[in-house]
Amino acid sequence: MPSKYRWTEKKIAAYYAEGRGQGRGPDYLPWLQVHDVPSNGLSRRVFSRTCQRPCHLLSDIEHDFFVWLEWNQAVVDIREQFPLDRELTRTYAKALGFRHPREPGEEIDIVMTVDFLVDLVVDGTPVIRAFAVKEEDEISNKRAMEKLDIAGAVLASLGIKQDLVLDTKLPKRSIHNIKSIYQSEERGTEDAEETNFLAGAKPRLLRSLVSATPKTTLGIHCENHDLANGYLPGTSIRLAKLLMIDRSIVAPLRIKSMLDCPIEFLLMGAT
Repeated sequence: MPSKYRWTEKKIAAYYAEGRGQGRGPDYLPWLQVHDVPSNGLSRRVFSRTCQRPCHLLSDIEHDFFVWLEWNQAVVDIREQFPLDRELTRTYAKALGFRHPREPGEEIDIVMTVDFLVDLVVDGTPVIRAFAVKEEDEISNKRAMEKLDIAGAVLASLGIKQDLVLDTKLPKRSIHNIKSIYQSEERGTEDAEETNFLAGAKPRLLRSLVSATPKTTLGIHCENHDLANGYLPGTSIRLAKLLMIDRSIVAPLRIKSMLDCPIEFLLMGAT
């Protein structure tokens, strides 16, 4: 492995001095960032609406789970690649009879990390949860499970529950639909006129949905709405997705094609 990716005590000290693993919300710095690990084309920085900063995601499954967290209104903060105290991980590794993770070929204990440390508000109560996000074939490795057990023991000592999230258990259809919904947001290249148009057009579409025949599908209604208002094809679908982000209408996440969703479902419990 190239030397830039190897751990040394000097590098670990520099990361702590830089503030890695510290802060909350927009001020948090993850211990590992996309440029700190060998690139396999799967790492990415994605802006978080929840945290108001770019989040550093090191795999496709981390990105998928991040999208799921972003949609969850109970989530108030996300700290990815969160470092655990080395003295604690050393203590619990010894207690469990496991070898502490080390830099290969070196006598250096690495800093162990949690994929996601998440702050939520559940029934009005603040809760912190840790999530280890893995592919299913990863956990067939005994050593990988030992590392999870060490992290879980440390987190439990801090009163934090660690959940194992497998790629095979993620709600992939829902995540696909959430990604599609978020793609409808402002695209950076839009000017003030376009932004103002979207702001004014959303309530018009909402009013038309409320007065529409309940069994009409979203796709048919939006196609007719485009024609009636002289919009470019696809404009009303984008507006509908923006209304889903606002929670003004329900997002039909489990359906194969959101265009086939009856309007009556979109309005169930929506504001």
